Amino acid sequence: MIFCSLLYLAWWLAAFKPGAEPDHTVTRFLLGAAFAAGIVSVFLLQSGFGSLKTTREIFPGHSLLWGGILVYIALLIITSLALHRMVTTELALIVAWTALELGIINVVYGTEKMTIAPAVILSVLVVVTAAVSMVCYLRYYDLPAEAGYIDGAVPLAAVTVTMAVITLTSLLTRAK
Repeated sequence: MIFCSLLYLAWWLAAFKPGAEPDHTVTRFLLGAAFAAGIVSVFLLQSGFGSLKTTREIFPGHSLLWGGILVYIALLIITSLALHRMVTTELALIVAWTALELGIINVVYGTEKMTIAPAVILSVLVVVTAAVSMVCYLRYYDLPAEAGYIDGAVPLAAVTVTMAVITLTSLLTRAK
């Protein structure tokens, strides 16, 4: 997923740079590669999750799936009807990414390779990153070109860093 986010960030930077005409061959390649990396990542994560034995969980059952659906519907209603923000794919990506990352933390914790403290800290980091992403999502169309360009890149950089922190913590932390 880190590669997906890096490719998506590269696409954003290439496609939306103010005052520059994007090279559509490059932007199509980057967006296609980001999409492919995301699909492959989700498939690999799902395949890997199914083969792991977990003995505990922070988020029980299908709470992340149903919670994600409910949060998306609520945010869709709030952002489009109450805040009059045009709905874009990014809203779904923010919610799906949040649920996926919380699921990863849940599984790593469930395999007893991580104690509760880092699992909770990483979960809070994911929620904070999602909140920053939502603020950027809501502000984007009200900003001038240069500020909007930066505003659109911030969530992509933030989720990439957050995923790197989760990955490193998962690799370096061992439950006792």
